[in-house]
Amino acid sequence: MIQKLKKKFILINMSLVFLVLLAVFGVLLISTYGQLQGQGHMILQMVLERGFQQEALGLEDAGEFPPPQDPPAITDSLREEGAPLISTFLVWLDQEGEIVKLQENDFSSAQELSSEAVRAALENPRQTGVLAEQQLRFLKKETPEGMLIAFADRSNESYAMKRFLINSFCVGLGALAAFALISLFLSSWALKPVQAAWQRQKQFVADASHELRTPLTVILANMGILQEHKEETLAAQEKWVNNTVEEAKRMKKLVDDLLFLAKADASKTVSPKEEICFSDLTLQCVLSFEPVAFEQGIDLKTDIQPELTLWGCRGELQQLLMILLDNGGKYAGPDPSEPGKGPWIRVSLHKRQNRICLQVENSGECIPQEALPHLFERFYRVDSARTRTTGGSGLGLAIAKTIADEHQAQLAVTSKKHTGTCFSVCFPC
Repeated sequence: MIQKLKKKFILINMSLVFLVLLAVFGVLLISTYGQLQGQGHMILQMVLERGFQQEALGLEDAGEFPPPQDPPAITDSLREEGAPLISTFLVWLDQEGEIVKLQENDFSSAQELSSEAVRAALENPRQTGVLAEQQLRFLKKETPEGMLIAFADRSNESYAMKRFLINSFCVGLGALAAFALISLFLSSWALKPVQAAWQRQKQFVADASHELRTPLTVILANMGILQEHKEETLAAQEKWVNNTVEEAKRMKKLVDDLLFLAKADASKTVSPKEEICFSDLTLQCVLSFEPVAFEQGIDLKTDIQPELTLWGCRGELQQLLMILLDNGGKYAGPDPSEPGKGPWIRVSLHKRQNRICLQVENSGECIPQEALPHLFERFYRVDSARTRTTGGSGLGLAIAKTIADEHQAQLAVTSKKHTGTCFSVCFPC
């Protein structure tokens, strides 16, 4: 799917680039052709004006026809590239349409073309136009004695347009190749988050299926045993019934956790927020966790600053606290810094500058440094076998991270050999 999306991204990008280049070069082509056409028409007007002045003086006293001045921009560029300059010739016609005089300006083939060019120009009803066969542009002017027709060579226009088309093609081809490489790079870069999300989703589905398969397998096995011993009483098969209930509870909790994360991913969680005394809430969670800590032989310590309030959802913050306490209880072990001392958990809550910081620390084995960045990933376990024995699904810390993010809090973890593991959550005041 990612490869198809990548190809589609490149195809759409290249299509847009091609259309933009086509529009740009099309506008430049029309503009260039219009400029060349205007310059040719301007030169023909100059030739006619000077020819008309000579006719007013009389053809006998006309003298040598001065060459027209070409516009510097086009003339200089053509001269530098070795292209032919604009050559012109002027034809005087009498009332019967016969050629009276021919005057050329750097046009060696004017004599050969004049008769055919005059005939084609006279047949054309327009005052100005182009003779495609002769590669000439003409401009006619009526006079009392007859007609003046100025002709200009269009070789320079053809040459300039040819060079423009070749240059445009080369530049456009190079631009398309460059944009193809850029699109290839951008598609890989832009689709990285999509690819990562797709991989996470596939892994999430695989892990969720695996987690759900275990309790379902146990439930089906227990039901099978109960069906095989239908004659026995419920009390005699209480073990299988209790196992089924425990696995059903575990599966329900897993489904609830998955539903919470799915809603968070879809941004559909609308949690009502209120001003909460976080100190009292933390103390309540610690008190409810005391029996669990006592049964596990864990020394539970607290250092809670009173009257600390923040804006948040009470239910979610309580869930966050219980997740961190439960996680600390599962992995608390003997203090390596003090041999013989049992496991402990320390809960502290203090205000630091403009932030309220909660810390849940526990003694025990150090978490490998390479595993710390992955602790908040879904279904991640440092020790998979140990986690299964404690009943964890690998979703608790992921939910804690989601709740912290919803409250604009920063959730972090550190783990050192002699100080234990510390989860800290800093909330903005």
